[in-house]
This record gives sequence, structure tokens and C-alpha cells, in this order.
Amino acid sequence: MSIKKFSIVLVEWDDAWSSIQRVNWDDAEKYEQPCPSITVGILKSQTDKEVVVCRDLTPGEFYEDGQATVAACQRIHMAIVKNIRVLGQVCSKEGKK
Repeated sequence: MSIKKFSIVLVEWDDAWSSIQRVNWDDAEKYEQPCPSITVGILKSQTDKEVVVCRDLTPGEFYEDGQATVAACQRIHMAIVKNIRVLGQVCSKEGKK
């Protein structure tokens, strides 16, 4: 599925997790349980291997060079992505409304 840059997306995925807490062998079953996660943000990029979602976007109109900036980006491997849903479109390709 190809999604336009600057779309607002909700990504559902299975996270990996760990703990430094010592537990008995039998109690370690909790590590075998799924860890469903949700990320909501602005799509930076998407390939067959990964999706990059950023929480913050500043449109280029606020900068002399006209380039949009992003922050708080998260890279998620597509192998663990369950679903990507488009919630809206906030900006054009140039990062302007």
C-alpha cells in the first residue's frame, strides 16, 4: 500500500519488549505474550521494509530555505506492522497547507 507523504497515519504493530527484572523460569512466559502498539503521526516515508512516522512537522513556510522540518520520528519494520490507516492529509509535498 502506497501512502502519500505528509498523511496523518495510525500504525498498528507488534512491539518487542524486555525487562531487566529477574523472574523465575516459569514466570518468564510474559515475555512470550504479544505487545500490541499504536503510533500516530505524519508519514515521512514508507518502503517494503519500513515505515517512518514523525510526531512533529513544521511546514517549510517558516524557514528561509522553504524546507519542512520533522521531529520525534519513529522507524518501524514492516515485518511487525499489522495495519496502517490514513487519518487525514495535512500538507502538500512541500509541507505547506
